[in-house]
Amino acid sequence: SPRDSASGQASGKRMMGTGTQPMPAGMEDRMEKRDEMKDKRMENMEERKGEMEERREEMKEKMKERKSEMLKRMATQMIAKMKAAIERFTKLADRLDSRIAKLKEKGAVTATAEANIAIARTKIAEAKAAVALAEGSIATAVASAETSETAGTPSDAGKPVRDAMQKARTAIEEAHKALVTAISSLKANVKVEASADGSASVTP
Repeated sequence: SPRDSASGQASGKRMMGTGTQPMPAGMEDRMEKRDEMKDKRMENMEERKGEMEERREEMKEKMKERKSEMLKRMATQMIAKMKAAIERFTKLADRLDSRIAKLKEKGAVTATAEANIAIARTKIAEAKAAVALAEGSIATAVASAETSETAGTPSDAGKPVRDAMQKARTAIEEAHKALVTAISSLKANVKVEASADGSASVTP
C-alpha cells in the first residue's frame, strides 16, 4: 500500500527530530558530507598533533646537542688559554733562573728572587694539575648535560670543570705575583751593582 511504501522509504533514511518523518531531499546528503568533513578534520588534527610532537622531540635533541657541544667548546677554550698562560710563566721562570745564575757569579744576593721563583713553580705545578683535572672532567660533564636534558631535570653539569679551572686561575695568579716579586728583587740587585762600578744598570 502507499502507506507501507512510504514507511519502507523512511526506514532507510535519516529521520527528522521527531523520528516520524524522513528528512527533506538533499539534507541527508549534506549531513553525511558534513560528517565526513568533520572526520577528516579530526584526522588532520591528529596528524598535526603527531607532527608537532615529533618536531618538539627533534628540538629537544638539537637543544641537548647544542648544550653539550657548547659546554665542551667553552671548556676547551678555557683550558687552552690557561695552558698558554702556564707556558708563558714557565718560560719566564726559566729566564729568571738564568739571570739569577749570572748575577750570583757576580756576587749578587738573589735569595729573595730564588724563593719567589720556587713559589711560582709550585703554583704553576698546581695550575697544571687543576687543568688536567678539568680536562678529565669534560667527558663526564658533557654526558651529565645530555642525561639531565633527556630526563628533563636541569643540572649544573659544567660545575666540576669550572671549579677545576678556578683552582688553576688562582694558582696561576699567585705564580704571577711571585714572579713579579722575583723580578723586582733582581732589578734592585742590578741597580746596586751598577751604582757600585759606575756601569749602566741592566734589567733582568
